[in-house]
Amino acid sequence: MILRGLAIDNGGSEVRTLSLDGKLTTLTNDFVRIKREDFRYKDTENPLELCDVVEAPKEEYVGIIARGMTGKMYDSKMLNITSQSAKTESIAYYNQFIYAIARDAMEEKLRRTEAKENMKLKVIVPEFLKDTTDMFEYIICTCIPIKEHSGKNDCATKLKAKLAGDYTVEFPLLPNHDNVRFRLTATNIGVVPEGGVAMTALRNEINPEDISIVIDIGHITMDMALFKGKTIYGNKVISAQRAGSTLISLARSSLEDAGYFVNDEQAGKAIETGIVKRGAINEDISNLILEEKKAFVKNYIYPKVVDLLNMNSINASQVQNIIPIGAAMNDKSFIEEIINICGFRDAMVKKLSDDLRHVNVQQAVVFVKVMYNAKMQSIQRTVS
Repeated sequence: MILRGLAIDNGGSEVRTLSLDGKLTTLTNDFVRIKREDFRYKDTENPLELCDVVEAPKEEYVGIIARGMTGKMYDSKMLNITSQSAKTESIAYYNQFIYAIARDAMEEKLRRTEAKENMKLKVIVPEFLKDTTDMFEYIICTCIPIKEHSGKNDCATKLKAKLAGDYTVEFPLLPNHDNVRFRLTATNIGVVPEGGVAMTALRNEINPEDISIVIDIGHITMDMALFKGKTIYGNKVISAQRAGSTLISLARSSLEDAGYFVNDEQAGKAIETGIVKRGAINEDISNLILEEKKAFVKNYIYPKVVDLLNMNSINASQVQNIIPIGAAMNDKSFIEEIINICGFRDAMVKKLSDDLRHVNVQQAVVFVKVMYNAKMQSIQRTVS
């Protein structure tokens, strides 16, 4: 058995994993499913971009999943997570989840194989974990939207039950068609709320009486919650379907009106940089982008902030801390617009990462460490 810890943040734009050894992997969310009859071997720059789930606890998880440039080489069907259903109800969500774990397991297997062959990197395995199998047993912590986590339905338990089981996954584009086996058990899966998990990192900076608002703008949903100290306040949260993808659509439309024809990826980069290419020339369109950001705050963020405050009988002036999360929040001017338009001028901004798109996965790995250590101690007690 190979015990491995992994934090996973599966969002609408990216799937991010962070292992206990500090390896952060970011996968653009362009996953596809390929019919077996349409598959044949093709040379690709990254053979790990395609895997074949051969055995899984549920039939809908079995099949060929690909992403990136490799996925584009085949006739395929998109595996998109949309705002039309909860993440924990989406088959695409679980397909992507399984791919992320399988890829991590294969990368670790290849690393160990290379280490043993070269004798340059010694893989230290505690004696009590040595056996004759190459099964990976995973300690997982993942994030789901605050509304799903704190709502009336027990989505966390549902997620664990849907993932639990043994898996065999092949990577048919690798030279030796290698496969990996891994096991997920409900007791080894932790589920924390997106955005809410950030409060753990602020435990030494926030007073027990402080009111904080978490604003997590993902690609598919925008989640907001109030906290008193480290505890969610009033159990009233907001989950809106107008989020990063909406801002990209608005920016793309404005750019096209101004004569710049871009796709969603290029519009997303324009939002981050304020630059767009016309041929080989970089042109500054920061003023146009700023106007779209202001409009997004006024039309989509401000009304939801008002709803959240009213539901919990809180005034904007009573909020001490703003915790921004998500790629859109990497833009200082965007946060400033939220502060000014929503009336949070007396609040402090608490940034938890240099790149705010990684906050959830960086905080989730803290829980992985705790769970991993507890599992190790349990195994040691059993064999001693």
